[in-house]
Amino acid sequence: STLDSSLVIWQDQGARLILLFAAAVLSTALVLRSQELRLLSRSDRLTGLPNRGYFDERVSVEIARARRYGHPLSIAMLDIDHFKQFNDSLGHAAGDIALRAVATTLRRLVRGGDLLVRYGGEEFLAVFPYLGGEGAVMRMDLIRQAISEIPLVVPGRPDAPGMTISVGVAELGPDGSEVEDLLDRADARLYLA
Repeated sequence: STLDSSLVIWQDQGARLILLFAAAVLSTALVLRSQELRLLSRSDRLTGLPNRGYFDERVSVEIARARRYGHPLSIAMLDIDHFKQFNDSLGHAAGDIALRAVATTLRRLVRGGDLLVRYGGEEFLAVFPYLGGEGAVMRMDLIRQAISEIPLVVPGRPDAPGMTISVGVAELGPDGSEVEDLLDRADARLYLA
């Protein structure tokens, strides 16, 4: 009977260990899924770039860092020229190809520490820590040139036109001290371009 009660205690302990292990596995799965969903909510599915929500989280950190250490920071807003006409004449699948091509070129030509996001539609934003307005304009001119040279391959459309972009750049300090100021100034310059 002492042996029987010891056996029951070990069986209870074994059942508790199995339940504890199952709870740990389930908790781990929930945490991993939560992280996956957070990543998906911060990314643009078409281009693979971070989205505007991610920009909103990060840009204030970058601006605060630039202020604290006194280094320059610039924001560039770029837009694919005549994108609606492009979509209307070649179709949305061609528009998707164009957006991915622009994103790939941008990713290739910005520095690792720069923040690059798809802002919405055919607009992209680049935040250049440690780069003043003049440097950001030069960087964006290289990007503008590279995008104009992209050989756009649209299935069934050998006549697909090339793309061009317009860009507006704003610098922290001379163009404003808050993100809204910089975005407004970059957007106004984009409109002029």
